Amino acid sequence: MTGRYPHNTHVETNRDAQALDQRTTVQYYLQRAGYLTAMSGKYLNSWPELLKDPPYFDRFAAIDDARYDRHIYYGFNVNVDGGVRHIGDRVYSVDYTADQAIRFLRDLHAGHPDRPWFLYVAPFAPHFPNIPEPRFAEAAEPPWRGDRGVAERDLGDKPH
Repeated sequence: MTGRYPHNTHVETNRDAQALDQRTTVQYYLQRAGYLTAMSGKYLNSWPELLKDPPYFDRFAAIDDARYDRHIYYGFNVNVDGGVRHIGDRVYSVDYTADQAIRFLRDLHAGHPDRPWFLYVAPFAPHFPNIPEPRFAEAAEPPWRGDRGVAERDLGDKPH
């Protein structure tokens, strides 16, 4: 969200979200420039979505990621514009994230058709535990043949 290296943001692990200076993020600069900002899905690893709103978003649906188990896909909690709610076991979080993103775009455009907007969308898939939506659970996967760069043996010209 900043375009900077981790050692410059002080966010070097998945537990360092609170260390990020939120006034260095793209949403901060765009919101200050007059953009409408929205986000849907996962905000930052270890961000307390249910206790703290993601900063500098006019609209948001931040799904709680306090634990990585089936509850990032089904039966999850979400902070929608400052109100926490539980989404039942029948709603797949990736679909919910997409639906919220579409709703935000419609609302932003309807209310302010001439203002520019920024939308950040971050679904949980394909994070562990890798639970696909049931209608895609048995979908065929094409074989991956790789490419020359993946099979390269001499990495001497690459950084550590």
